Amino acid sequence: MILPNFLLVGAEKAGTTSLSATLGQHADVFMSEPKELRFFSYHNWDQGVDWYAEHFAAASGFRAVGEASPTYTKAPRDPEIPRRIRETLGDIRYLYVVRDPLTRLLSNYQHALLHKWFPPSTPLEEALERTELLLSPSLYYFQLSRFLEFTGADQWHIVALEDLVARPAETLDQVFRFLGVSPSPDIRLTHDNATIDQQILPDAVTRLRGMGSLLPDGIRNRARLVVTRLSGRQVPRPVIDEAHRRELLATISPD
Repeated sequence: MILPNFLLVGAEKAGTTSLSATLGQHADVFMSEPKELRFFSYHNWDQGVDWYAEHFAAASGFRAVGEASPTYTKAPRDPEIPRRIRETLGDIRYLYVVRDPLTRLLSNYQHALLHKWFPPSTPLEEALERTELLLSPSLYYFQLSRFLEFTGADQWHIVALEDLVARPAETLDQVFRFLGVSPSPDIRLTHDNATIDQQILPDAVTRLRGMGSLLPDGIRNRARLVVTRLSGRQVPRPVIDEAHRRELLATISPD
């Protein structure tokens, strides 16, 4: 049975899709299809480890075997995730992509409107009151601290999205070395454009997009862009006033 020896655990809306697709270009790296197996969270834990292993059946001979599920760093939801990972996979490596926490929060809010977590007119303040899942992924140390009860700090490599975009070759070299594979200068960062056109879709199209889980990641992302551009209306980029910005930063900064 082949299981992952590394996980890309988030953060949500911080570039995990781009990094996962880029890692998959390397000859010695195997990334699961679909990208987000979400096995250790409530979504699929009941499926069992044999179900999980099926997604890595073709990974024989690869030095680095991984999957990317941002749901693993959305505490306080699913507090058992770090323990489940440790007991199932042992002493693996962890990649954690972060970005400016306020920018990540606003992107997550935009994503929530796109996927109709709330009515389209829901202001950010109200959305934050309705769910902790918008803010909590931006509390990076809080998320990391849950795992450090079961792992060593040397098992972690933190990647800043800003570094990945500004210095992709250098940043990817560091990631590949951490995973124990050789740097590959021919690999280029894969950009995920799925969030560029943030649009609210008609219900019928939303249901159609839900079928995307049946498609491979690359085809799904391209199809999602086409459907979105043809069928949706724009979700405006969130704007917050200075007082609310300071309030959010006060909440995030201690972390």
